Amino acid sequence: MYDLKVFLPPLFSLYYTSTYGAECSDACEDRGSGYYWCNTQKGWDYCSPSNNVDYKGNICHKDYTCSREGQNYYWCYLEKGGWGYCAQMLPKTMTHYTRYQEECINPCQYQKNGDYYWCYTKDSWSYCSPQADFTYKFKSCRPDHNCGTHGQNYTWCYITDDDWDYCGLSHFDACMQTEFFTVTEEDLLRNQPRSNLTFYNLQVQQNKHIISNQLVPQTPTKGVVNNVDSDITHKYVTNDYYSATHKSPHVNVWQNE
Repeated sequence: MYDLKVFLPPLFSLYYTSTYGAECSDACEDRGSGYYWCNTQKGWDYCSPSNNVDYKGNICHKDYTCSREGQNYYWCYLEKGGWGYCAQMLPKTMTHYTRYQEECINPCQYQKNGDYYWCYTKDSWSYCSPQADFTYKFKSCRPDHNCGTHGQNYTWCYITDDDWDYCGLSHFDACMQTEFFTVTEEDLLRNQPRSNLTFYNLQVQQNKHIISNQLVPQTPTKGVVNNVDSDITHKYVTNDYYSATHKSPHVNVWQNE
């Protein structure tokens, strides 16, 4: 059986979101404006510099933490009275690094004009790789030459016998154990008649806070289904888990006979 592992980074590895739930593409900063904001793929929006703080840095009331609560944006009642827009900082499923091993503060994204992947860093921007052991132009590293420094101050790999290119490291940081998710291992799915394959099912549930501060597992929203007899490489399975939690409600992974 393929040993499918689910990972989530430590609590310090987080990313910013906006008041409307969009992922920030750069840092959440005040930039001298008197409030915190960031850029997203849909334009700029307010954000919070930390969890349970509004977009102006005011602390949310301990009994009414930052949530949508009947609106299409995040907000909270404030300790000082009144209310304010707020946003969440969420755990990263995957951490990307640039070719110079700087941590990306936003997703490693594709630049169509130039055909490469890049991300913002704390001070600037640089090339990165969307998956482990791929170059910043999404060409697979040679199986016998993983992405690494290999004696240089940048990360690179051979893609053919003679050709090489820059790449960026990426990884899942820690075994999942957080208040945000519950992982359940379902039974083997029944043998599929068309393919005659048996599949192993893993469900990921997102937990929901209620007023009593208990955690209530919601209906499973993410699934990764893998062929038991598959020898699919780890980097492809983990990438599909990343896709399942970030891009689509359900992802199937299997290997054809």
